[in-house]
Amino acid sequence: MASCASSARSLSGSCSTSACRQPRELIDTCLTEWTADARPEIALLVQDAFRVDSSGAIRTGSALALKRLAIEDERWQRAMDAIGEAVQVVGTSSYVRFYHRQANGSYRALSLDLAGV
Repeated sequence: MASCASSARSLSGSCSTSACRQPRELIDTCLTEWTADARPEIALLVQDAFRVDSSGAIRTGSALALKRLAIEDERWQRAMDAIGEAVQVVGTSSYVRFYHRQANGSYRALSLDLAGV
């Protein structure tokens, strides 16, 4: 049995509520127009990305996830550009994952408790 490792990078970022105000206003404008005849729950799906966490900061990952949506509206594109400009990377971390190859050829992730060593 063999083990293999892969590495990846993780980003942590911040988007202060004042820096994300412009993209939120642009997105709200789009949503108001697009959901005029729709149920209000539709708008809540996008607005959820701008909820603040316990420290008062916008959840960066949720806001950045909006950038993956293929929406061609010019206002939406400006909002996505503004989100990209508002987010500041405050740190990165590297990590390694270990896998154990099973008898059937599949891999199972190994959980290593380095704090307990």
